[in-house]
Amino acid sequence: MGLSLLRSVIISVVVAFVFPASIAAQTIEKENADAVPEILISEVQSGSVESSGQEFVELYNNSGEDVEFNNWCLSYKSATGTNWTVKSQLSGTIKADEFFVVSTSGYLENSDGVLTSGLADSGGHVRLTQPVESNCDDGVTVDLVGWGNANSPEESPAEPLARGKSLQRCSQDGVITDSNNNSSDFKLYDEINPGSLAECSNETEQVNNDNINSFSCEGIVISEILPNSAGSDTGNEFIELHNPTGDYISLTSCGLQLSGKTNIYRFGDITVNPGGYSAFSDAQTGIVLPNSSGGTVYLLSAQDDELSEVTYPGDLEDDVSWAWFGGNDWQKTYSPTPASANIAQTTKPCSSPDQVRNEETGYCQSVSSSSSTEEDGLTPCKPDQERNPETNRCRKKSSESDDSLKPCKPGQERNPETNRCKSVASASSSQKSCPAGQERNPETNRCRKVAGANVANAASTNDVESVPSGSNSAWWIVGIAALVATGYGIWEWRNDIKLWFLKRFSKSTANTP
Repeated sequence: MGLSLLRSVIISVVVAFVFPASIAAQTIEKENADAVPEILISEVQSGSVESSGQEFVELYNNSGEDVEFNNWCLSYKSATGTNWTVKSQLSGTIKADEFFVVSTSGYLENSDGVLTSGLADSGGHVRLTQPVESNCDDGVTVDLVGWGNANSPEESPAEPLARGKSLQRCSQDGVITDSNNNSSDFKLYDEINPGSLAECSNETEQVNNDNINSFSCEGIVISEILPNSAGSDTGNEFIELHNPTGDYISLTSCGLQLSGKTNIYRFGDITVNPGGYSAFSDAQTGIVLPNSSGGTVYLLSAQDDELSEVTYPGDLEDDVSWAWFGGNDWQKTYSPTPASANIAQTTKPCSSPDQVRNEETGYCQSVSSSSSTEEDGLTPCKPDQERNPETNRCRKKSSESDDSLKPCKPGQERNPETNRCKSVASASSSQKSCPAGQERNPETNRCRKVAGANVANAASTNDVESVPSGSNSAWWIVGIAALVATGYGIWEWRNDIKLWFLKRFSKSTANTP
């Protein structure tokens, strides 16, 4: 009885304290979930035509009440990544039925906040979170959008982004839609639309099954291949398909295959609209495109018939795709456009937003300059320079220009034929006359030989000047020569002279008494 009584008491305590606490916790969690206002991501752009770094994310208040941000976070994750990176810490108030736009620095004039760049065109995720104790990773996810080859979107990803375009959340009759399926909630638009809702029609309802081509994939062509993306290739390589016909074409059970490989990627229930494009990344297809060697890609029907075949070259640069422009016109382009019409850009884009590439020279040049006074926006050349009309760059003025030549010295003039300075011809008596047999050149004012002159006669006319009798220098020369000759003779006959002196000395000694 004692044990039964103790067991009853323990059960009563558990029922009295644990169950109410569990119910209270569930109630708090639900209240917190219900407390999250309905703020939706309504538009995303990953880069403008001018620069990949010009990006923005737009939020829309669909709750009907003003909402105050308290360090809310906009975070980004790559298509296949696992970690989120905070791109903007939000602060301020978003009024009911209005927008809140954050853009990269200097991009949109009426931006409400600053966004760090780095959104990828081919695939990625943007997430809005209400943090817990300023920790975005532990916060409540308010909304999320994934596009392209994103691996964790809401249900299925929206279309890949492209330069100058944006993903916009659809609205029907002014009422924004949120089905928690990114592919149906967002559409890709050719023009950005910050501060406004996009009116979208349900294209899937407009498709008449009778219009879908009964020949699986017949009419579809491969239109673009990107084998080498900047940075990591994984998840960023893609093969693009295009429907150039006026019919809706189903890709169901058709496939993609790489030359030399046996595996075939089969499409699911996918329909390509008339004139539409669809891109498939290596993360979706499992097809890894070779970079250095190039390769051949095949589009196969459901019966494995080859419908399209494209061979792309090897060693394509980073972010350079092999694109189709109709007929047999294939060329590389520096502007890959997955799931969009191809852009022919055969030269690398300029690195600076304020530069454009000169079509004639292929070089980048400034669009405008604060110090420029010329109408074309180019910085003026220096005073001793001129602009080369072929390269549009400054160069030293041509030597033919009179104002760039150094003035001649006094007594000189410029030869019009050689453009060099020469002495001015003068009949002055101070000018030395030319020697016999020579004449003065009228062009250079220098002496030259007379053509055909008798050299012997010329020589005979030149008398040799004799040394003046009163010249001391001549006697010095004679004296020095005599001394040298005397010294040399003494040295040569020194032994004979010695013997002669010895004989003379011995005779004089013998005759002494």
